[in-house]
Amino acid sequence: MSSDLDKRSETQREIDDFLSRFEDPADELSADYTPYLNEKNTTKMTAARTFQWKDVDSSDFKSITEKKETQVVDALPSDESVPEEKEADETPDVIEDSNPDDNIVEPEESEDKKAEEPEKDIAKSSKKEKKDKKDKKDKKTKKHKGSLMHSLFFRKNKNYDPSQGATYIKDGKTIKNKEYKFSFLKLIGDLVAVGMVFVLAGLIYALSIITVAPKYDYKDIYSAVATASVVYNDEGKLIDNIFYTENRKVVKYEDMPEDLINSFVAIEDKTFWKHHGFNWTRMIGAILSSFTGSGRISGTSTITQQLARNVYLADTKSVRSIKRKLLEMHYASRLEHSLSKQEIIEAYLNTIYLGHGCYGVNAAANTYFSKNVQDLNLVECAALAALPQSPDTYALLKLGTEAQNVVDSQVVATEPTTVVTNDLARERRQLTLDLMLAQKYITQEQYDEVYNLKLNDFIKPNLATNNSIYSYFNEYLVDQVIADLMDQYGMEYESAERMVYTKGLQIYSTVDSQAMEVIAKEFQDED
Repeated sequence: MSSDLDKRSETQREIDDFLSRFEDPADELSADYTPYLNEKNTTKMTAARTFQWKDVDSSDFKSITEKKETQVVDALPSDESVPEEKEADETPDVIEDSNPDDNIVEPEESEDKKAEEPEKDIAKSSKKEKKDKKDKKDKKTKKHKGSLMHSLFFRKNKNYDPSQGATYIKDGKTIKNKEYKFSFLKLIGDLVAVGMVFVLAGLIYALSIITVAPKYDYKDIYSAVATASVVYNDEGKLIDNIFYTENRKVVKYEDMPEDLINSFVAIEDKTFWKHHGFNWTRMIGAILSSFTGSGRISGTSTITQQLARNVYLADTKSVRSIKRKLLEMHYASRLEHSLSKQEIIEAYLNTIYLGHGCYGVNAAANTYFSKNVQDLNLVECAALAALPQSPDTYALLKLGTEAQNVVDSQVVATEPTTVVTNDLARERRQLTLDLMLAQKYITQEQYDEVYNLKLNDFIKPNLATNNSIYSYFNEYLVDQVIADLMDQYGMEYESAERMVYTKGLQIYSTVDSQAMEVIAKEFQDED
């Protein structure tokens, strides 16, 4: 209990009692003063600001400090008078609790708080950014964990500790604390496994294509090739050819000049006599060059592959697809097992298209040089060998309507239509001669003799058309032969007709050529 002489208010006594616990209050700023004070007490707030600087901006503190001085006076005991309060106010060690802010260095505290607030905002912002980054990283990691690439090339990290941060120290080493770790050995192993899967899938696909592919008699390759039938007169002389669209006559390997065979081998497939249908070195080189060049794989087909494409894939040979290439390789393999190299090159030269409607070297020799195949010389052989890469563009003869891009052209006919020469293939012809010399098929003397010749120096076109004096007779002859085939062999009309136009029949007639020429001349004179 307080004595009557003690004029301090109850609040002042509580403060004095609290301060008496410390010799130097500044040394015990963390002292717990709450047992001495009631909740929401003015003295508690004053002490808090004096010793710990806590909750300065709290709503409780503000609501108390904003009370008027009269409210504090009213809170004093009723037995105290106003004069006593004035006397108490003059006591040096009494703190006026009516306005606690008078005993505090407010500007210093306010400045510190103002300096701390931006720092707190920056800290909060930085903390939020870190959290956002962590959330994004966690989402990204979670996404990668489910991805195929992640499962193929990353393995579980045995040192991963979810309770640690991004890195931690273990056995004196700094460990990257990631759940999955990149493994070079796993990468190699997985790549091999993936490669094997693709190879197996490719083999299955290839087998499915080959299994359903049409089957042929590979030993009788000409059964799949359209060959023109030949008509002879009563003296056994050739007077005309009968064909649908491909005027082709088969020439035996023995009747082909050596320069002709060597020129095609030199420019088209120099390893023809050694390989078994495919030039793997050339194919791999073309694939590698496609990554650094135009991106297009071309020029990899051997002569055997070209033959297979011309004979068995004539309808799709211009289509570039994996399926067509697989079929081409399959048929080439079958041809290599069924035919000799001589038979393959013979069939190739008899079936290849050489421009201006010429199918096979015999038709080309006759059209461009008015010769049979066996009579061709070196430069003529090289000229034909230069054509297969682009027969319509490099054709040695062009119609007037197609003569926009011809080189060194010369008109060789005007009736029934204009025909001009075309030496656009000159560079490729010279390349053929270069390769023949390099591969020792010709001597330097032979090379020098023909290298600089221009097309107009040696071309002698034969522009005879099928509208000959025998055209009417041939129509009758064809009908008669078809009727005989149906009667003697029991063939259907379509089969008999196809045989006449595509199977290279030799038809000997009774026509008198001299009589036909006289009749044709009489009709021309009447016109």
